[in-house]
Amino acid sequence: PNVSINYEQNGANDLSDYLANNDYVDIFMTSDGNVRASDNEGMYVFDDCLDLSKEEIDTSAIDPELLETCTVDGRLVRIPLAKTMCGMVVNETLLEKEGLEIPQTYEEFLSTCETLKSKGYTPIQSSKFHASSDMILPMAMSIIGNDKTLTQKVNDNDTSYADSLKPVYDKLEELIEKGYVSSEVNATYPDDNYDQAILKFFEGDVPFWIANTESVSGMKKRESKSESFSANPFDYKFVNVPLGDNGVYDYEEPWYGFSVNQNGEQIDYAVEFINFLMQEEELNKLAEVKG
Repeated sequence: PNVSINYEQNGANDLSDYLANNDYVDIFMTSDGNVRASDNEGMYVFDDCLDLSKEEIDTSAIDPELLETCTVDGRLVRIPLAKTMCGMVVNETLLEKEGLEIPQTYEEFLSTCETLKSKGYTPIQSSKFHASSDMILPMAMSIIGNDKTLTQKVNDNDTSYADSLKPVYDKLEELIEKGYVSSEVNATYPDDNYDQAILKFFEGDVPFWIANTESVSGMKKRESKSESFSANPFDYKFVNVPLGDNGVYDYEEPWYGFSVNQNGEQIDYAVEFINFLMQEEELNKLAEVKG
């Protein structure tokens, strides 16, 4: 009661200057780059962030690993709102119509793509800037993250770690050479892989759309904006790309989160709002709205 909330949009790269010139801001949205050492001083706002670990915030509904990644130098400087994952959106109705199921392994993925290609589809589609990177990132990060030696090489800027990623690019090359991915088709997608890409998927003839969860979060509210989908709705599902011989590679990181301005005028209100938002019921509501 008696509280109003105003939201203003600004660029993440200018967040430091924005806060310096707008001291009334109590809560601001941050990415990982905003709270870790950055060459871009305009982006770095670590010193503006309240240490939320010292506040009475119930974080029991949040994945502990996500909280750990939001902790810098022992300070919890941001609360994650969701996870970012890379994968693909599957047109389940299209697969069912063609007598296919969602592939679970790499061999099944190849077989499914071959069948779809023989029926005239371009199986894997996305923006040219996302088609490759979003498809192979989980496999690449899993290889690096599960090998401490490789992780250290990455942290030390030792580029010899790249040799270990050859299996990732071998699979990407195979998918391209077999014609399951088309650079010409992907060039027709918008670079941001968002609004128009979502509407293109809703045309109903795209089996696998490569995307991250931020793009997927915009789908539900665009169903009604698509004449094709409204006329012929179908079932779709976001899944990990099955590049593994025995299944999928899964890689998750925090999406944008909320930080509290430790120089703000309404710290008590800001902390209480964060505490409210972090309840399981509210996080589920956010997840439902975002799809």
